[in-house]
Amino acid sequence: MRSRYATLPRSSPDISTTAASYAVFFDAIAAQGRALLRIALDTTDKSLTPPQAFLTHAQDIRAILALHTAESDDDDNHDADQSTGGATIERALDSLVDPALQMCVHAAEEKDAALRRNVPGPATNAAAMATGWDHPVFVLNCLAYLVDTLTPHPCTAPKREVLNAQIKMRIRELINKHVRPSLPTPLPADPLSHAPLSMRTSCATQGCMMWSAHARAPHQT
Repeated sequence: MRSRYATLPRSSPDISTTAASYAVFFDAIAAQGRALLRIALDTTDKSLTPPQAFLTHAQDIRAILALHTAESDDDDNHDADQSTGGATIERALDSLVDPALQMCVHAAEEKDAALRRNVPGPATNAAAMATGWDHPVFVLNCLAYLVDTLTPHPCTAPKREVLNAQIKMRIRELINKHVRPSLPTPLPADPLSHAPLSMRTSCATQGCMMWSAHARAPHQT
């Protein structure tokens, strides 16, 4: 699938033409990012995979990166222009990836809040479970999908580092929220293998839940 924005503008002997091309390109992807941030999630959809608008946006990112990489490899002056090109693709990734990250976090928070309002009783963890939708796992799946989208392209390493830090932080939060409360306090000095079977079973179950929370959503083709 070819991106609707083609790729980053190529250098031109006419500096004014190149500058105008860059302006149009960055205006277009900035507008797409703003549009993505306005999307609200369907409160009737209980799935934990990224929504279609997010997948479409990721496909645009993938197409732009693929074309940028191919054109960079074919450019005879690639070595001379590498620093400039690197700065340009980093700016493009800021405009493309950051709104996707914000969308999956903020839209998920809004959906979770809306679902909680429909659950009778006080807003507790039990009420959150009663919504039937796991907001933290949804966010993790979106983050993991973004990382997978960027992974084939070395130029995305700084952005992947940011996303992976977000994933690790959210996994730690899930562990502290769901796994640690099931462990005895204080923790026994003996290894977990020496603990009662019932406790080992509980910990194993919670560990499987944490792993499934970090599962990758399948790429759209």
